[in-house]
Amino acid sequence: MKTIIYGASDDLIEVEGAFPEEFNHYSIEPAVLSIDGGAILLAIDYGRDGWTITAMSGSDRVTIIPARGEDEPNDEHGCPGYSQKAVIEGSFGVEYQGAM
Repeated sequence: MKTIIYGASDDLIEVEGAFPEEFNHYSIEPAVLSIDGGAILLAIDYGRDGWTITAMSGSDRVTIIPARGEDEPNDEHGCPGYSQKAVIEGSFGVEYQGAM
């Protein structure tokens, strides 16, 4: 199983996998997500070019898939074309830590 994280709309962070979640994020600062008890930390941010995801720790365990383009349809996980997607091997709960 994989844990998949991406942004949707301009204020939603979606988590797919064994422990699906949806977080509202309204700050202009990036959100911080903690995965696997903090072993993986991601910053996810919505800006002019859509959603971007950066691994702040545990980057060797995360694959960041580039955004496909604003006009592209949602992919098989529901990820819109204007969002990068983080893929982590394994089933993990994701904790929303708020803005940076």
